[in-house]
Amino acid sequence: MSAARSSMPSPPPSHVARTSACEMRGSLMRQRMLLGLIGANIMGSLSPALFADAFAAAGIEGFYHLIDVDRLREKRLPKLLDAIKAAGFAGANIT
Repeated sequence: MSAARSSMPSPPPSHVARTSACEMRGSLMRQRMLLGLIGANIMGSLSPALFADAFAAAGIEGFYHLIDVDRLREKRLPKLLDAIKAAGFAGANIT
């Protein structure tokens, strides 16, 4: 066995990993998750309803926002994406 392998710590017991996973899941469930859809003429999208069901099933307080950019000039898209990040969105789909 090489010296590098012999000095590696042993993995934690399985109950430690499970506790950590449970704690992380509990932490996620206490947080709000902001997601969105960016695009033109999207106000009829079914995505908000689909995500509402998924959030409810997962026990997550989540919101899926429609961001309609009918009149947004293409050069302003980077500023919109910066604003979404600053607002705390976990992600957004662009169509």
